[in-house]
Amino acid sequence: MSYSDQALIFAKIPVNHQIREEDRISFLYLEYCRIEQNRTGVVALREYEDDIRTKLIQIPVAGIAVLFLGPGTSITQPAIASCTRAGLTIVFTGENGIPYYSHATALTSSARWAIAQARLVANEKYARQAAKKLYKNQLSIDINADLTISQMRGIEGQLVRKLYRDMSRKYGITNF
Repeated sequence: MSYSDQALIFAKIPVNHQIREEDRISFLYLEYCRIEQNRTGVVALREYEDDIRTKLIQIPVAGIAVLFLGPGTSITQPAIASCTRAGLTIVFTGENGIPYYSHATALTSSARWAIAQARLVANEKYARQAAKKLYKNQLSIDINADLTISQMRGIEGQLVRKLYRDMSRKYGITNF
């Protein structure tokens, strides 16, 4: 089988230039299907007993963090290669994701973003520093005071509410 030109181009994108962990869907659970690589990407195929047709579902491997494979699934080597190039972790589980049997992840992929985010969440001081930096970069707000996360969210809410009000007036949207 030959891959499409688009699939070959994707294979050359370095992991650090692909979708960040925080922007991915957390997980996808599949069971009773065959996962393979076709010319367009990674797909799941499922045959229904009462129907002679086969259902094909495109799997957006670059936009998912973890792919859980339940009972009755099989996956081809080219599909696993595409998943690991995209930084997708594959977990083999029992029915409904329980129990966990094993997982496969790319040896070259890094968890540095996930680890850094975990550190921020685990330490309120670092979380406040990150929030201040985010507000400065995204909303042009320089917060010098030692505010809590809740207080900063309140300021953000006020700014977004004002922005919505201003935009509704600008574009003539009533009853805002």
